[in-house]
Amino acid sequence: MKVLLDTNALLWAAYNPEKLTLPATEAFLSAEGISVSVVSLWKIGLKMSRGGYDELAVPLDWQKSLVTWMELQKFKMIGADLVRSNVPF
Repeated sequence: MKVLLDTNALLWAAYNPEKLTLPATEAFLSAEGISVSVVSLWKIGLKMSRGGYDELAVPLDWQKSLVTWMELQKFKMIGADLVRSNVPF
């Protein structure tokens, strides 16, 4: 199954995985590919410039920490989206 994470699901998975429901966690862990729109990164930057995500505990260095997390999760950049795939290329 392929999964598209919205902005909050991306942030919860990266910074507060306990906020994900059990079905969401299972989908994330078993997905063949996970996509994240670059619009989510834009939205995070916009909200961080206006005071941040206090309720999600997003760090001020979110760009570096989120990119590091996505690299550890094996997300790949394809076109305009970031994709994680369990399928070897």
